[in-house]
Amino acid sequence: MDPIFTDRVQFPHVYRTVPNQNYQHRAVVQLLRHFGWNWVGILSADDDSSERGSRDLKNLILSSGGCVEFMYTVSENKQKESVAKKILSSSAKVVIVNSDTDFLKSILVELHLKKCKKVWIFLSGLTYFALSVVPQVPEVLNGSLTFLIHKGNIPGLREFIYNYTPYNHKGDYLLKEIWMSLFFCYPRLANINGIIPALRPCSGRETVESVSTNIYDAVNFRIVYSIYTAVYIVAYCLHEMLMEKSHGIIMDPSILERPLQLWKVFYYFFISRFHFVCCLT
Repeated sequence: MDPIFTDRVQFPHVYRTVPNQNYQHRAVVQLLRHFGWNWVGILSADDDSSERGSRDLKNLILSSGGCVEFMYTVSENKQKESVAKKILSSSAKVVIVNSDTDFLKSILVELHLKKCKKVWIFLSGLTYFALSVVPQVPEVLNGSLTFLIHKGNIPGLREFIYNYTPYNHKGDYLLKEIWMSLFFCYPRLANINGIIPALRPCSGRETVESVSTNIYDAVNFRIVYSIYTAVYIVAYCLHEMLMEKSHGIIMDPSILERPLQLWKVFYYFFISRFHFVCCLT
């Protein structure tokens, strides 16, 4: 998450359940020191947050005694051959990636064709996993490293996902799209806008459980777990507020309809966050 959100003047009521980017940057510097990688390059996405984060990372590497040979911005406006050529011609053996997958994918395919051998460090696990299933790219990524946010168990969610199919949720159009993307078939009961797609019919035995976790991870909840934690904290705070309103006993339902004072929500969040640090980590 962008470190700018730690500014309590601009964002007094913004809280996070994912780490600050600054901690990740320190971890990268420690990793570079550990392996003795003192000459690196950086690829950054073409957005304010990524560019700001890449500049901060570059400054941290320089202040720790390392060197940054290049810092390229990856965007649709730049030709993939041009960026790939610059990476190939560089003497840096390590490339730190702070970018999404859209344009990076085509660059890595180009590097594969040129037999590029680099060590890649991804600041986003989502970027790495999305790229690792693209044909030709895994060979380029062999030996790469990635940083992942904390994962946790969400009781019942895995079983729910495994049992959620187009056959027991026929009205879920998005699920049909997911099924066609994962299994390259269309559910027999699906009506895709009245048009039968040019895919084979599904057998009905396809399950998410059989899909590689690199493609569809229903085991290691990371982003989902962060959302789950955030929702749980807000629910906990609201519960404590309502209990205080009713002195622990809600006899009159109209109590629940009274407007909540925003400052109290943050007050309860502040006093309860220590409880969640103990219970959720």
